Amino acid sequence: MRTLEQLPPSRAEDRTVYLKALHSFAPSIKATQTSEGYWPASLLDADQIAGPETTGSALFTYAIASGINQGVLDASEYGETARKGWAYLSGKALQPTGLPGFCQPVGASPSPTTPSDWSDFCVGQVLLAASAMLKMSA
Repeated sequence: MRTLEQLPPSRAEDRTVYLKALHSFAPSIKATQTSEGYWPASLLDADQIAGPETTGSALFTYAIASGINQGVLDASEYGETARKGWAYLSGKALQPTGLPGFCQPVGASPSPTTPSDWSDFCVGQVLLAASAMLKMSA
């Protein structure tokens, strides 16, 4: 999404490639969001690694909200997806310490997470989502 924000008008062909990818994946991302607002570690098999997951959920929330903010995703179609993602991130994922929990560790494959699992990159991902949601609500 930041790439779309930064591409100059002279790079219209590149912009088209990114927009095509966004419009291709957005319906599937919307469809795989859980009722609790997060996306499972395995989008194709939500039961493979059960439970909340914050790292991907933050980036999907960011992408959807940024797409709405940039006018390339329809707010009436995707606004609730972004809001549900943010409700998970700011509610269940955010821990009393102020850090997000349920973050995937650095490693070769996804694993189950706990409320105390956090990482610096996950904090950054949640902040990206927060910035897009703040802009979306303005």
